[in-house]
Amino acid sequence: MSSQLKSPLCAELRKSAMSIVDAFAFSDHIINSPLGRADGDIYNHYFNLVRQANPSQPVPPYFEKLIKPLLERQPMALDDASDMDLDSEIQEMIEEREQGRQEQKLGEEEPKTAAD
Repeated sequence: MSSQLKSPLCAELRKSAMSIVDAFAFSDHIINSPLGRADGDIYNHYFNLVRQANPSQPVPPYFEKLIKPLLERQPMALDDASDMDLDSEIQEMIEEREQGRQEQKLGEEEPKTAAD
């Protein structure tokens, strides 16, 4: 049977598929589809099916010792932030970046010689 014939037949059958399946009176257990539930509650059944297929992983043995303290730690108090003198550090980094840009420009402007 060619695909030109199959497509219209499938489209026609699609309209009646639910009625045909219901006519056989299969139970939800036999059909095993979370989408075609007789009670209409597809979302809870689908979520439960996904949960059964992907059981939650057990807590790794290192969680309590390594990860939990990181999750429950208190933020650091930065009372001495002004003593860190970050403004001068930032200014120094800006100056170094500008100096690097100037050196790069000079390197690009040097004429090429035959020895190069």
